[in-house]
Amino acid sequence: MFIRSKIVISLILLFLAISCSKQYDSSRFTGSTSVTADSFIIYAQVTGLVLGQITVQNATTTEEKIITENGTFNVGASLANGTSYDINITSQPTGQTCTLTNDTGTVSNADVTVSISCSSSGPYKVGGSLTGLASGQSLVIQNAGAYDYTISANGTYEFPLGLASGESYFVTVKTHPTGQLCTVTNASG
Repeated sequence: MFIRSKIVISLILLFLAISCSKQYDSSRFTGSTSVTADSFIIYAQVTGLVLGQITVQNATTTEEKIITENGTFNVGASLANGTSYDINITSQPTGQTCTLTNDTGTVSNADVTVSISCSSSGPYKVGGSLTGLASGQSLVIQNAGAYDYTISANGTYEFPLGLASGESYFVTVKTHPTGQLCTVTNASG
């Protein structure tokens, strides 16, 4: 009986030693991103994206990434130290123009972050002034049935997206403040 217990304890200790061991497992990584000691990731840091999507291409690997929000994103397979990189925008978001900074270069023993800054591309802004909004309240207005904008204080406002020449606007109140009814004057044109 004593011998049997000793064997079981030894097997349990051996099992614990194996389960606590860490080794690189290439099967854990899926898709196009792989990690090795000498490879680095190219990131895109997007700011100012209001609505829609931007398509970014890593021309070095020909991979594309569709981005729909602000933040930092991996734009493809990791690259070896000393490899040149070239990041391009292949499609712009509707109503905005996005520009790149640090979009070309050579990987130098570190991950690379490419900055993408988006701004309104239309020369004509839609905006106005709000009066009568109760303190602590807000309302949501909408342009052309798609572009929402929340206003939380009386005063002037401006939709973040501009309009191109000849483009129409149609502003409505999507969500009224609690206990209030708001109307839009000169709502279309």
